Amino acid sequence: MQYINDIKLPYYYILTLICSLVCCSLLFIGLLWGFVVMLIKRNKSKKKPAIKPLPIFRDINTIKEEYLSALAGLEKQVAEGKISNRQIFKKISQILRGFIGEAKKILTLPKTKTELEPLKMDYLNGMIDSCYKVEFSKDPPKVDPMEFISSIKKYIKKWN
Repeated sequence: MQYINDIKLPYYYILTLICSLVCCSLLFIGLLWGFVVMLIKRNKSKKKPAIKPLPIFRDINTIKEEYLSALAGLEKQVAEGKISNRQIFKKISQILRGFIGEAKKILTLPKTKTELEPLKMDYLNGMIDSCYKVEFSKDPPKVDPMEFISSIKKYIKKWN
């Protein structure tokens, strides 16, 4: 029986074996280093805060024109009879909240009526109450939407 120590390899085989081991070791170390660098970069990219868009401040007159034209479009739909009474008052509420939000530069659309009360805007609270009565009650009161829209138009035109 022959032992591994008894095997005599020529010199060039030993040199090839040593070069192969060195190359494999360098390749392993290089791959390991690349993997570590990739993990570090990926963790750094997760820590960056999200970029918030800058708020757009528009002139009050352009805001008024936008919401008055939205009310005019709603009046047209009401006159043609394309929209139900509940939908009319839902849209009126959204238009009014959107106008107040942009004019005062606060977020008003997703808030409830009780969350809007600290603003101490009696007209806004009254109009939203009227919209809610028609929009959510089982037997809505008879309210003329055209008069309601014209009163909101007057309110928007008077806004400073």
